[in-house]
Amino acid sequence: MVATPDVFYAQGGERPYSAKAENAAATTRIARKQRVASGRDVRCVIADLRMVAFLDETALVHYKREWRKALGYKVLVSNACLHVRRQMDACGLLEILQQTEDTLVDLHAAVSWAEEHICKSAANHEGIGIRAR
Repeated sequence: MVATPDVFYAQGGERPYSAKAENAAATTRIARKQRVASGRDVRCVIADLRMVAFLDETALVHYKREWRKALGYKVLVSNACLHVRRQMDACGLLEILQQTEDTLVDLHAAVSWAEEHICKSAANHEGIGIRAR
């Protein structure tokens, strides 16, 4: 996991050819633990799925449940292969994430989107009298 200003870039998901649900849950727990331990104000998390060839049904349900919650930060998925994008679309995960196609396939586009999201978020907080960190 690599931290950049207010963006966490998480390599994770499941390993190719692994259908174990523990991988999805363990990756989520590890990413959450590292994010909290950093002590930083995180407004966007990018999950890099470049090594994920497929997501089994349990992983899709897990991510859908976790990412549907009001987390206090935006979750983006990037570097997802066509098969994974189709799976995410079929189960309704893409509807929850509400991200553009280019951010799903291109990490640079996802990071650029995240930076823009953070700038808008900071501007909104300042505009309503909340001091940005």
